[in-house]
Amino acid sequence: MTNKVHRRPYRAFLSYSHSNGSFVEKLHDWLTRFAGYEIWLDRTSLDAGSKVSDRLRENIAKCRGIILVLSKASVDSDWVNGEIVCALEERKQSEGEFAVIAVQIDDCKVPLQLLSTTYIDASDGEFTLGVALQIIKAFYPGEGNPDPEDSRDVYVSAPWSKHDLSDLALGKLANEGFRLIGDAKDQPGGDRIEPRVRRLLETCGAMVAVLPEGEEPKYILRELGWARQIDLPFLVVASPGVVLPDEVEAQAIRGTAAELRSGDILERATEDLYHRFRQPAHSHYFFYATGMQEEEVETTDAVRNVVQRVTGLPCVVGDKVRTGPVVDVILDRIRKATAVIANLGGGDSGGENRSQNAKAGYNPNSCIEAGMAMGADVRCYLVARGPRQRAPFMVRDEIKYYDNGLELLGIIHYLVAPDRRRIINAELSGKK
Repeated sequence: MTNKVHRRPYRAFLSYSHSNGSFVEKLHDWLTRFAGYEIWLDRTSLDAGSKVSDRLRENIAKCRGIILVLSKASVDSDWVNGEIVCALEERKQSEGEFAVIAVQIDDCKVPLQLLSTTYIDASDGEFTLGVALQIIKAFYPGEGNPDPEDSRDVYVSAPWSKHDLSDLALGKLANEGFRLIGDAKDQPGGDRIEPRVRRLLETCGAMVAVLPEGEEPKYILRELGWARQIDLPFLVVASPGVVLPDEVEAQAIRGTAAELRSGDILERATEDLYHRFRQPAHSHYFFYATGMQEEEVETTDAVRNVVQRVTGLPCVVGDKVRTGPVVDVILDRIRKATAVIANLGGGDSGGENRSQNAKAGYNPNSCIEAGMAMGADVRCYLVARGPRQRAPFMVRDEIKYYDNGLELLGIIHYLVAPDRRRIINAELSGKK
């Protein structure tokens, strides 16, 4: 079993009292069947004859976080309290990388050791759209992140382990107003790294490489090479003993954290990078095509929230485009989008004189926008509200169906999770 939290097989350990089985069953079903999370649950993850208490620490150590379902029954459970203790130890040892998410489902008293942990209020016992949104946001901390709509994004290549040199350099960059972008720690490795990182670099206006003493520099230098291939402005901060290529050495800042902290060379370098920053060739964002009804405003806002929190990219809602010649603007937005999510609507709207697609309630504008995306060779995801009926011929095999906003939100997470990126500003604000 790896000690690296981001390489563990389960996204979260689900801690609960069996007397809260109804709520937990809905939560687990949504997390796994719709949102695409791998969740450790005793009744699905244990071998026959095993007991969770036999290997508690080992089982939690298979996970990158824990969801604590807090109730009057669970807070009185010795097993649940043992899971809380183990989880808090994991969070401390991982310097906060292990996520602890608490969901309070009745008016129980929150355990003392969790008073410093923000908990999600589901005290009416209902698993709602709002609760689901808060759980997703807890998996992708965003407090302290600049607004993606107008941020100056810089790609950061640095060791994942903690170093004073990295903390100093990244803190200076954040203070200068940059949004610091990195490859998500739990993304797949191997031959998937290069195309993914190259896409991230294309969304940024500069690149920063930090090379502390004692770390393998080849991966960071490789990413720096990709940035230089697209003429991205860059800054290199390196410890004195790190060997750099000659063409990089000429532009590198050298020094220990203590040396750079006592002078102004790093501050001047970050200011210089601010002026050398180059706006990406075109904007990067997700486009959400939907025929938004009044009762769907909350769901649409939740979808936009999830897309932006998970991917770190803006989410343009097609139904809210109001400037200029609307059709031309929407077509331009679709052509330039990173990806399009088209909500085709659905649900039987009746009417004998209507077409088959209209009877199914498919939104014509969303169908047209999906066609625009496909014609422009833009990645396009299709969702529609059930019941599953005859869909437009060209897309019928591609649609993911949902029955309510809660299911839609989970599906949206599943679709955009491969585009997740690391926003480092939130991690830095957490260290203050």
